[in-house]
Amino acid sequence: MLKRRMRESYRLQKHTLYSFLQQHMLSLTVAFQYVGKEKTAYAQLHQRMELVLGKLKDECTKIYLGEDD
Repeated sequence: MLKRRMRESYRLQKHTLYSFLQQHMLSLTVAFQYVGKEKTAYAQLHQRMELVLGKLKDECTKIYLGEDD
C-alpha cells in the first residue's frame, strides 16, 4: 500500500520537477526509499513528497546552475 501511495504522490507532483529539468536541459534519475515502520497517511506522504521534490530542485540549482536560492 505504501509503495502505491508513494508512486501516486510522485506521479501527481513530478510535473514541477520535470518542467524545471527540461527548462534547464538537465536530466535526473530518482529513486525513493522509505525508512520507517509506521504507516503514513496519504496526505502526509503527499506533503512530504512535495518538500522532497522542492529540495531536489534547489540542489539541482546549486550544483548544476551555480545559483544559490
